[in-house]
Amino acid sequence: MLANFFSWWLARVTELLPRSWSSTNVAPRDGIVIDVDGSNNLAAYSRRRGQLQPLTLGAAARLAAKRPVILRPRGGAVLVKHHTVPTLPRLQLDQLLRHELARITPFPASDLYWHWDRRPKRGDGSRTDVTLTMVPKMALGTAVAALDKAGVKADFIETGPADRPCLLPTRDRADRASGKLVVRGLAWTCASLAIIAVLLPVVLEFNRPAVAQRLNELATQFGGGDIAEQVRDLNRRVGIAPRLRDYGVTEAALPALADKAIQDGCHQLNPRPCTREDLLALYRAAL
Repeated sequence: MLANFFSWWLARVTELLPRSWSSTNVAPRDGIVIDVDGSNNLAAYSRRRGQLQPLTLGAAARLAAKRPVILRPRGGAVLVKHHTVPTLPRLQLDQLLRHELARITPFPASDLYWHWDRRPKRGDGSRTDVTLTMVPKMALGTAVAALDKAGVKADFIETGPADRPCLLPTRDRADRASGKLVVRGLAWTCASLAIIAVLLPVVLEFNRPAVAQRLNELATQFGGGDIAEQVRDLNRRVGIAPRLRDYGVTEAALPALADKAIQDGCHQLNPRPCTREDLLALYRAAL
């Protein structure tokens, strides 16, 4: 349930932010670049700030210990496929695609260098459009063997246009690009703030007997009236769905949420003492 809630926010944040923040299609990465032509001939370069300087394979091998090695295959070796899948958290989506590859392409995941990008499906938040970029390992077998002989191991396969390449990791590991971490961090922040906004009115109503004067003073800062209703009105105006169920929370999940809330020491700072049953009642009021 929480994973689905986070996935919803991740999709919304991804829609709003520049595509480059959540994609490996970034400016050319500095490092050792190895070009592979149609005859599997290799040409090595040092790339700094997008500028290429020719190298011998021996020089590339010496520099490879300190700089990433990027293998660029000929365009005909690159496969691109568009696919639509259920909206899932990143780890689950990666696992799903690993299984799907053997069904939707002629290759299992183990026979590919591959990477995927996703975008929320327009008009349907429950579905995600995925772009798979793939290079069959067999297409680079001769080049990889020649590099191994020279003592060079590629860290990435680079495809796409020179100004916006896509980097496919050569090792079976998750891409931890800083832009993706920023997007996920923003999604977690937005999800947390949305929950606070939904729960705040019922918490204010719960605390009213203990701090009525302070809440009345706060209400005057917003033009008077009931402060809890003013918060609900603000949520409506900024487009925050008013109920927990709008984010996929179910009645069955509430007891576990109340258990976690009472274990958190923060409730001891609440102006009105509260029990687990009180917290469960607050969740139900916000459902």
